Amino acid sequence: MNESKPDTPLVSVWMITYNHERYIAQAIEGVLMQKTNFKIELVIGEDCSTDNTAQIIKEYEKKYPQIIKPRFNQTNLGVIPNMIKTLNECTGKYIALCEGDDYWTDPYKLQKQVDFLEKNPDHIMCFTNVSWCNENNKIIKNRAIPLKEDKTYIHSDMPILAPTLTRLFRNIKLKEIPLKENFIGFDAFLLIWQSNFGKIKYINEVTANYRIQSTGIWSNMGEYKQIYNKIKTYLCCLPIVEKSIISKFFLIAIKDTYRFPIKEHYLFNQSLKLINYQYKQYKKHIPTKERRIVKFLILLLMFPCLHRFSVFFRLKIFLVKILEKKIIKRGIPFN
Repeated sequence: MNESKPDTPLVSVWMITYNHERYIAQAIEGVLMQKTNFKIELVIGEDCSTDNTAQIIKEYEKKYPQIIKPRFNQTNLGVIPNMIKTLNECTGKYIALCEGDDYWTDPYKLQKQVDFLEKNPDHIMCFTNVSWCNENNKIIKNRAIPLKEDKTYIHSDMPILAPTLTRLFRNIKLKEIPLKENFIGFDAFLLIWQSNFGKIKYINEVTANYRIQSTGIWSNMGEYKQIYNKIKTYLCCLPIVEKSIISKFFLIAIKDTYRFPIKEHYLFNQSLKLINYQYKQYKKHIPTKERRIVKFLILLLMFPCLHRFSVFFRLKIFLVKILEKKIIKRGIPFN
């Protein structure tokens, strides 16, 4: 565990940014307004923006040199490499996440989360609820997570929804992350990896605003590309999950593949290829009864023409309900 020295920040706030000229000041101000009894630093990975993002960061650095620690990349690295590089620059005992187009709204967010982790050494992370806002800061959803009470999760509960901009976690095991390829869902991968090393606490408070914007990588992707990237993320996580929940990840991926309409045949076929490939790699780790369900559902996916018939549709719905009841809902709280 990284124990902070008296003269070093207890919390490193991780922030990545690219072309966030409209939003970066609000993101930084959300960090600066934090009221804490410990030192913090804000490590910003600026990825060669083509607008005035870098200049705005430099102005804040001049005002708050003890807090603002920008890292200006020499070349554009892309989202995932920039995320990892900036993460490795964080030296605090704890790391908090906030991307450059989101912002915190609760001035006691960090204090409350650090207090919790200091009192609960068996937890590796805590996170909170968020509101969704648009490009003009108008709230479009008050609570992204429907739960109304605090809850604790363990590895077998994965995957769960834990808004990235609300997470605070211990700075341990990060250099050991076995990431072999770049993919959009690195934040989900990171969460599942960390769940191997401690409990995860959901604190039922809204502490931040997640921005839905037309130019955002995820928001601008489109519904079906989002589904495909979720499926890819689930399957990329298989090497880091316990054998007991491998079937759950397959079945969630299969369930999402059923959501593709016939016109999205390319993304459907790509998802099916991924599922088939990974199933061959991991089928020996799936319990016999669950393996039969997974294999049968994959076989049904291999005949997309059946999607046209109502009898298949009813069969599909029946099987999805079975797998949800017996397998997927073993711990998955919200998706």
